[in-house]
Amino acid sequence: MIKDVILSVPFTKGFLELLKFLNENRDEYDIMINSNSNSVFIDWILEEADMLNVFDDVVTNPGYIDDDDTLIVEDYHTHACTRCQKNLCKGKVMH
Repeated sequence: MIKDVILSVPFTKGFLELLKFLNENRDEYDIMINSNSNSVFIDWILEEADMLNVFDDVVTNPGYIDDDDTLIVEDYHTHACTRCQKNLCKGKVMH
């Protein structure tokens, strides 16, 4: 299953320690994910790492598993920016 593959990818060295530090000092930082991935993959990864509650906001393409066990990913929004993928303008999200 794709979930097993996604969860087998290791975090970059030091990343979990960084997230723990940020979580312990969350009054000093805004912590968000701005990703062109999808909510299903991100939720799986954060849940597995016990990091679901670390982030103030997760901006990504909404996704879900349908009745046929197929991953469906929708566009986060549409925009006219020529620098980004058509489904998510990270610059627009950050402003």
